[in-house]
Amino acid sequence: MDSKQIGTQISSARKKMNYIQRELADKIGVSDKAISKWERGAGCPDISLLLPLCEELNIDVSELLGKESINKETEDNQKEEQRLLQFAEYAKMKIVDNRLTILKYITIFLCFASVISIGICLLVDYVLTGTFSWSLTATASIAYGCIIISVFLMCRYYRIEKTLGVSSVLLFPLLYVISFQVELSMFFPKAYVIACGAIALVWMMYGILFHIHISILYRLILISIISTIFNVLINMYTNANTQSIFTLLIANGLGIITLSIIGYICSKKYNSRF
Repeated sequence: MDSKQIGTQISSARKKMNYIQRELADKIGVSDKAISKWERGAGCPDISLLLPLCEELNIDVSELLGKESINKETEDNQKEEQRLLQFAEYAKMKIVDNRLTILKYITIFLCFASVISIGICLLVDYVLTGTFSWSLTATASIAYGCIIISVFLMCRYYRIEKTLGVSSVLLFPLLYVISFQVELSMFFPKAYVIACGAIALVWMMYGILFHIHISILYRLILISIISTIFNVLINMYTNANTQSIFTLLIANGLGIITLSIIGYICSKKYNSRF
């Protein structure tokens, strides 16, 4: 059962009754646009409208929900049980449909707010400086965040993977825009190398968190170790002083040791119960 199948049933039953969409809409108290939306499979009737709709179309709820009508000899309790199951399935589908609608409106609002923010940044920058300077970085950052959040909200499958993929690809155009505000010879080599390393680190963290089947505490320890190595390499690449690298190692090392001790204590308590 899905919205397109239900829409086909509504359309077929309406035509059998010789109703136009407006006539059916007037009979159940909705707009003709709602009927058109249902028949196209772009949405589903509210649960409260199922019975009135079926009465006007002269069909059983089972037929509307894409199930064969129940044999007349079927016992009343079996018929009622089937209807309850169908209502439950329909309610689940309606919840998903409503959630997608809410996410769509949130995404539209987010895009609208981003466009307004970008316009304000460009306007203020031009009024104050007579040109577009810092506003380029601000607008690029706003657009970057808007696109990533929109992808996360609107994706139905592989949401995290698609969001990470889009954010990884769009990071380089963002860095290119930021490069207009700094000296290119200083920015390009280091920024792009660090960006590539950060993207690789994020994907590794995702793989460890969602695709390695070990205790969550051990996954956090593994992420801490990899992050420490990455931070040390970045500090060495940017010619950081030895003292800051040493301090970083000590701080991260203490964190890893603390997590290890907590994990050991928790595992001992868990094993002692059994």
